[in-house]
Amino acid sequence: MRKISRLAARAFIEGRSFTRDNTSVKIEHRTPEGLVRKVLDLPSHPNRRLYLHGNLIAEYTNAKGLRITLAGWNTPTTRERLNTLLTETGKREGIWQHKFNQYYGTHDDNRVISENEWITVT
Repeated sequence: MRKISRLAARAFIEGRSFTRDNTSVKIEHRTPEGLVRKVLDLPSHPNRRLYLHGNLIAEYTNAKGLRITLAGWNTPTTRERLNTLLTETGKREGIWQHKFNQYYGTHDDNRVISENEWITVT
């Protein structure tokens, strides 16, 4: 687990903005009515987005929960960022490649995924 992945995952979980090298976390606070909130000291539900090289690879919203994707880039770095996020959130699932196929799940319970598929993490 790389330090940048761990720092980005912690920022994502804690609802903080983060930027370092090719990785960023962006936070958007919205009211229950869906309006963007400018004052951050009021109760809000932050929408969180994790980017790698400008590509959205993970997001959390109240409506959809935590969702992840390879964003068309099945690279070791993309998988590593997502797997660190899953580990830091206490999930046992992960993403890996075997014989040119991408898999999501655990080694006992998994499925083949596409490079552009959005996965809802439960």
